[in-house]
Amino acid sequence: MARTSGPNSADAQFFFTVTDAAALLDGQGTYVVFGEVLEGLDVLSDILNSHLAEPGNDFGGAPDPPIVINTITIETRNGTNPPIVPAGSGGLFYFPYALGDYGTGPCAPADGSDEAVLDFADAPVLCIDVAGTHVAVFDTSAGQVRVALDARNTPGTVNNFVNLARFGYYDGTLVHRSDPSIGILQGGSPHTDDASDPGPGYQVRDEGAGFTYRPGQLVMARTSGPNSAAAQFFFTVTDAAALLDGQGTYVVFGEVLEGLDVLSDILNSHLAEPGNDFGGAPDPPIVINTITIETQNGTPTLDAATSGADSETVPGFGRQRNCSRRRQRNCSRRARRSGARRDRRATARRTLRTLIQPAPASSPLGATRSRRGTRSPLDRASQTPAI
Repeated sequence: MARTSGPNSADAQFFFTVTDAAALLDGQGTYVVFGEVLEGLDVLSDILNSHLAEPGNDFGGAPDPPIVINTITIETRNGTNPPIVPAGSGGLFYFPYALGDYGTGPCAPADGSDEAVLDFADAPVLCIDVAGTHVAVFDTSAGQVRVALDARNTPGTVNNFVNLARFGYYDGTLVHRSDPSIGILQGGSPHTDDASDPGPGYQVRDEGAGFTYRPGQLVMARTSGPNSAAAQFFFTVTDAAALLDGQGTYVVFGEVLEGLDVLSDILNSHLAEPGNDFGGAPDPPIVINTITIETQNGTPTLDAATSGADSETVPGFGRQRNCSRRRQRNCSRRARRSGARRDRRATARRTLRTLIQPAPASSPLGATRSRRGTRSPLDRASQTPAI
C-alpha cells in the first residue's frame, strides 16, 4: 500500500515492485505488502520500461503511452479468498482445489477400468483420498519409473491424473517428445501420440505458481495460457530443466522415487526431428505400457514408498492395480490391444523419421510441420500443449 510519510496513512493507492531497485525502500519498511504477483510480472516490466520522465515531478514520471487499469476483478472460492500457501523460499505458492472446484465426471474403478476411456464430458469429481499416499508406477518399454504424487499440495491435479491412469487413458502411449535443451521427456497423448493431442475433453486449474524445476519431477504440461493443463505431462530429467524457472506455472505434482536412471537413458536416446519445434523424440520409440496407482489411504507418510521396498511387502501399503485378479481376462485383452496399437505407432514413427531425417528445414515436408519461426528452448517450452 502507498501512504504519506506518516504512519497509518494508507487508504486506496497502491504500487507494484518491479525491479531490484525496490530494495531501496527497505529502510522505510512500513509500506504494507499485501499481495504477490502470480502472473504478469513481464507486463509490469514492459510498462515500467515505457517510463517517461516528467521535469519537475517529484514522483518521477509516468508510462508513455498512458496505461489504463480497465478493471480489477476478484476470484474467490466457496465464499472465501483462495488460499495462498507459502511453500518455502523462492516464491512458490500453492492454491489447492477445494471441494467446489472438482468436476462432475465419473471415477474409474480403483482397480482399473475394463476398457480404456479417452474422452470425457467433464473433469472428475473428487475420486481419491487426498490424505492418502499415491504412487504412480510407469511401466515403460525402457524400464519402470515410480513417482510419489503430491496430493496434499496439488489434490486436483493428482485426482485428475490418477483417474485418467485408472481409466487406462495412458496405456500403450508413446513418450512422444524429448528435448535435451531443457532436459525433459513428455507424454500423455493417446489420440495422436504427439503434442497436438486434443486431450480428454476438459482442462484443470493450475494449483500453484512460482515453481522451479530440477531433475526428478513429474509436471503437468500446458499451453502458454494459464489453467490449460489437462492430461499431458513431462518429466524433468537434467539440470537444463531450470531454464523453465522463469515460467513457473507448469505445476509440479510428483517426485521420482525410482527410475531417474531410466528417464536419463531415454533422454539420451533423443533423435532430433528437423522442423519439429518441440525438439524430437526418443529413438527407438518408448512406450508407456501402463501407469498403475499404488495407494495407502488414511493419513500416511511416504515412508513406505520411499523405502525402496516393494510395496506389496510393506505392511499396510495396499497396491491397487488397474488389473485385478478378477479382471485378468479383460486386462489381457486390453494389453493385446495396447500392444497392437503400440506396434502401429512405433512403425508409423519410424517411417516418419525415415522421411523427415534427410529433409532440409525449408522443404515442403518441413513446412507441413508446426513452424512459428526460430524460438529459444524456453520459448519452445512455453508453447508445450498440455492436453
